[in-house]
Amino acid sequence: MCSQNGEGKRVSPRVQELLNHVARTPVRIEILSILTDGTLDLRDLSDCLESPRTTVRHNLQEMIEANLIEETIDNEFRSTPLGRVVLDALTAFSDHVETALELEPLFSCVPPSEFDFDIRSLSAVTVTEVTRAKPYAPHQRLTALIEDATNVSGYIPTNPLLFNRTDAPIFQAADSDISLYVPEDIADTLQAEHKTKLKNLVQRGPLDIGVLAGAKIDYGVARIDDRVVILGLDEHDKPHVLVETTDETVQKWASKRIDSLRTRASSIVETDNRGMSIAHGQD
Repeated sequence: MCSQNGEGKRVSPRVQELLNHVARTPVRIEILSILTDGTLDLRDLSDCLESPRTTVRHNLQEMIEANLIEETIDNEFRSTPLGRVVLDALTAFSDHVETALELEPLFSCVPPSEFDFDIRSLSAVTVTEVTRAKPYAPHQRLTALIEDATNVSGYIPTNPLLFNRTDAPIFQAADSDISLYVPEDIADTLQAEHKTKLKNLVQRGPLDIGVLAGAKIDYGVARIDDRVVILGLDEHDKPHVLVETTDETVQKWASKRIDSLRTRASSIVETDNRGMSIAHGQD
């Protein structure tokens, strides 16, 4: 992949050589990890690794030549400062890749560039994905989370199906606060199917729906009580994956994203002295 200035993002030859050296066999990363915690002689290290001494000795020698490991005057081995730094970098890299693999269903719908934070903030997540057995699982999970919540604020690019159950807990709690932002086509669907329910819920106070005119945003993001949800859509604009997290960094990102959408929204229902009227606003 090339950067905007036409130069590729390349790893320097020296770094590439060192990475190849460490990753040549899995035992080398294990050696670094063990010797970062203290010094061991060849026999004890072989026992820890459950590996033949000849194999361990060969790898130690090459790692010494790369200045990753050093031998003490007592014929024990320990990690060098460089070895410790390399191990930290490899651990961070491993965590980064592991998170990316878990989030692959989301990244297939939403470019990682949408998230202006370290994706490792998404390492502790719950992922609900479409399957053959459960083709509506993400949508159903989203609806269930909203129904049982007290505070909801966010952009939902698909019909939330909340109004099929106006006896849901969120509509009954006196302290409920629901602020949803939807694209125009979803607003039209809600108006056509639930106009009376919308009027009643807005008059009672717990519900506010804003309409976003213009281009439709390709994914949903909402804060539901103490968690953030990100909804990825497939090529047909159907829910494909729902990611949930309580990470503080992601919560801050979601709040900023939602606030920016709020400034573009106009109320789906306006109240005046003459009653209720449905109105779309402009950007």
